Amino acid sequence: MPGNCFICHAFWVKVPPDPTVRVPRFAHTAISLNHGKNDRCYNCHLINDRNKYAKNDGSGIMPQTPEEVCAKCHGLIYNDWKKNTHGVRRGKWLARNRFDQEKFTCTDCHDPHSPVFKFAKTTPPPTWDKKYIRSGQATDNGPESFTSEYLIEQKETF
Repeated sequence: MPGNCFICHAFWVKVPPDPTVRVPRFAHTAISLNHGKNDRCYNCHLINDRNKYAKNDGSGIMPQTPEEVCAKCHGLIYNDWKKNTHGVRRGKWLARNRFDQEKFTCTDCHDPHSPVFKFAKTTPPPTWDKKYIRSGQATDNGPESFTSEYLIEQKETF
């Protein structure tokens, strides 16, 4: 799969869309679709603007938010992703605001054309000395606040 679609697609000659095509043509012959019921490019790509993904209503999804197209079929996993229980966070475990965190999207871990997860070595979570216990509560101070889930360290008292 090419790394940056816009290297070619910024100045491409439009090819008439054909929703019956199952095998990618021209430069995309190396792409094989192995994604369940998604057997055509247009299951995910917008038929009239292939630089965008397709919503169920026919409107477009920008390529910067691939998780929105994945959510069409993988809603339960998408909900887990939004709650940070399916691979969304990366690094900066003690981030105190949303600007200090980095996030994965679906396509950072899964090839959208063949999404079965190929295991990679993940970054281990932080470790604490045994003399510390972990406690803390997520807070929410309104719609503009960041709900932090960082841990507060306290010494054991026995």
